[in-house]
Amino acid sequence: MHGFNAAHLYDTPGSYTVTLTVINGGGKRDVATMNVKVNGSDRKVYYVSNDGSDGNSGSSDSPFSSFSKAMSKAGSNTEIRFRRGDTFRVQAGATPSNASNLVIAAYGNGGSNPRLMWASNAPSTDKDFISVSLGNGVVIRDLTFQTPFTGDGKNRLNAVRPGGKNIAVIDCNFIDMTEGVNANWEPNGLLIQGNKA
Repeated sequence: MHGFNAAHLYDTPGSYTVTLTVINGGGKRDVATMNVKVNGSDRKVYYVSNDGSDGNSGSSDSPFSSFSKAMSKAGSNTEIRFRRGDTFRVQAGATPSNASNLVIAAYGNGGSNPRLMWASNAPSTDKDFISVSLGNGVVIRDLTFQTPFTGDGKNRLNAVRPGGKNIAVIDCNFIDMTEGVNANWEPNGLLIQGNKA
């Protein structure tokens, strides 16, 4: 079926009423309503902070310090939380390929989005900060992706390359990227909302 699609991501558990109103070209209207229940999360949460150490457990009071260590824990039923206001060097992209129910986002009050900075000035061809080829239910939100390249045409870096189904990229910033979201893997159900480039 081709045409418009609607999507919404619920941040808070609870019961919700969803109403869809459709009006055709002739002005005929139809309404469908359904109730949905959003359960609380049972994901394992790992925290990352510039003040942390990769020898730590990744808990809120003992965070990791690097992108690579945190993303080595990215799998199904997991959250990776980067501290707001911090910058994390990305030596190589992360590929949590088959992850389901995965969140990669920010934590902390106030401050700017955590900045994921590509660490190499060497030419890079068609690389991704985060690629999820067969994911299901993956949310990437409130992050800033940045490279040291400024459109010289020699480098191709993408922030996110989603595949699989039900992927959301929300409220992220893309600075000096080739593509913020590269959807060439044709994910089924991709929500891209509130991002800036």
